This record gives sequence, structure tokens and C-alpha cells, in this order.
Amino acid sequence: MQKGAAMLISVVVLATVMLGFALSGSFTSTQELQTLTVLQNKKMAAGGAAACMEHAIDRLGRNSEYGGNETLANGGLSCTVRPITGGGPTWTIETESNVGNQWARYRVTLSERAPPVIASWVEVPTF
Repeated sequence: MQKGAAMLISVVVLATVMLGFALSGSFTSTQELQTLTVLQNKKMAAGGAAACMEHAIDRLGRNSEYGGNETLANGGLSCTVRPITGGGPTWTIETESNVGNQWARYRVTLSERAPPVIASWVEVPTF
């Protein structure tokens, strides 16, 4: 009878350990999937903000009166060109895009409007 009890306890302990490994693996996979989704959303937001910036630089290069302050949509993504500041020697253009609560915000300074000469292009956490 003691051999049967020892065997039963061994099986229960082994099953508990295996269940722990299975749950741990499942939790790790879920975390990795969430991290991957966040990274993909950030990359898409960055692409949207960059496309918006290129649009704004092109428009300003063609038209000195272009002031930004517009929202664009392309392929299911949207981005915003904030009002363009400056003029004369430098112009500052800011764009942003949001995908899945992941933001990308760029600030570009142009030293020349036509043809556009980019003095700096940086990603900023907030405007």
C-alpha cells in the first residue's frame, strides 16, 4: 500500500511540475507576442510620420505659402503635419502618427526651402 501511495504522490508532483512548465511557456509566448505587436505598431507609426514629413517637405519646397496643419490618410494609416514655423533662414516641420497607441513624432529643420536642405531630422517624444 505504501508503494502505491508513493507512486501516486510522484505522479501528482510530476504532473504539477509539468503543468508549471506549460503555463510558464504559454505566459512567455504571450509576452513575446505582445512585444512583437508593439514593435510592429511603432514601426508602422514611424513609417507614417516619415511619409507625412516627406509630403510636407515636398509641399513647402513647391509652395512657400504652405503652412502644414493638415491630417493625411494613406493605406489605412493617418498622420498629422503640425503648423510649420519659421521662414527666412530656417523652417521647422513637425509630424506625428499613431498606430496601436504607439506614437512616432519627427521634427525636421530645413536650412533651405527650395530645393529643400535638411539641417536636422530627429524623433522627439513629445511636442
